[in-house]
Amino acid sequence: MAIDDLYLLVFRFSVGPQPMINRFYYRQSDTLGDAESLAIAFKEDVMPDIQDLMHQDANLNSIDVVNVDSPGNTHVEVISLAGSVTGEKQKDFFCVAFQLEPVSPLVGVGRKAIGPISEADVNGEVLVGTAVTRANTLATSLAATIAPAASPTETFVPSLFSEANLTHVGIDLVTDIASAAFKRLSTQNSRKGY
Repeated sequence: MAIDDLYLLVFRFSVGPQPMINRFYYRQSDTLGDAESLAIAFKEDVMPDIQDLMHQDANLNSIDVVNVDSPGNTHVEVISLAGSVTGEKQKDFFCVAFQLEPVSPLVGVGRKAIGPISEADVNGEVLVGTAVTRANTLATSLAATIAPAASPTETFVPSLFSEANLTHVGIDLVTDIASAAFKRLSTQNSRKGY
């Protein structure tokens, strides 16, 4: 596809019968690559770090990718993985929160929530021990350019996408992620079963 094409990547997983998603945006940084190569790159470069933070009860089901600029370019990468962390599981809505800093000041700070997490990684509502190291490793991955191992020239840059709103009427904005940082334990209200 084309340089600077924007891709929406939806990571689908479940905890018990409850389906969950996490959305990511990537910008193609060269003329090579497509939705399939992004899915493979994400599976190889980012997914292991997500697994290392998630509880083993999380079933990781698929990586769905669509090229926003060329919607016919789609791919669903079916995966059958689980989180890596053992022990008693926290409530499904407890998560590790990351802050994504944009390159452009025109786009607000992003947030990514990864969970469920293990009780073993928490003490007094604070992430502890090796979990802090694993969270910092994932933060690095969330801001890193990725490429599939078999095609290292097919590179994708993590991005933030802001739809047109009152601040920027009629214009969707896209900017690269300058950095990502583990911030704290948090909750994901959309994962609460009210």
